[in-house]
Amino acid sequence: SAGKKATSKKERVVSQHQLFGPLKMKMKMKKREEFDEQVRSLKLELEQLSVEANKKIEEGNVRIEQLRQERDMAAEEADREFRTVQKLQERKVALASQRAMLAEEKERMMKTLEDVYEDCRNAGVPLDGTSLAGLQFG
Repeated sequence: SAGKKATSKKERVVSQHQLFGPLKMKMKMKKREEFDEQVRSLKLELEQLSVEANKKIEEGNVRIEQLRQERDMAAEEADREFRTVQKLQERKVALASQRAMLAEEKERMMKTLEDVYEDCRNAGVPLDGTSLAGLQFG
């Protein structure tokens, strides 16, 4: 009786294996196919993301190069403007010096003119405005 129970248990195990074994294999194969499909899908998605990322990186690189060129052009323009400002400041200093020199010369000429008027008055030359037109300066 005990041997019969063991056999029947064994038979049941074998019979369950015979029944469920192929089902379990099919389920495993189905799960494997689903897993493989997910892997393919993820690989495709990764490839698409990589393409998009590379495109954006390339666009970014192009923009960086444009910005570098703009920066370089702006730096060159700033250098030109700086040199122009320096030249204008130097010219301003030169003109201010020339103006001071001309102001001094004007003062000397005014003094000379005053001396001429004084000499004319002392010599009795009339100063009616028309007599100065004939004077030669220089």
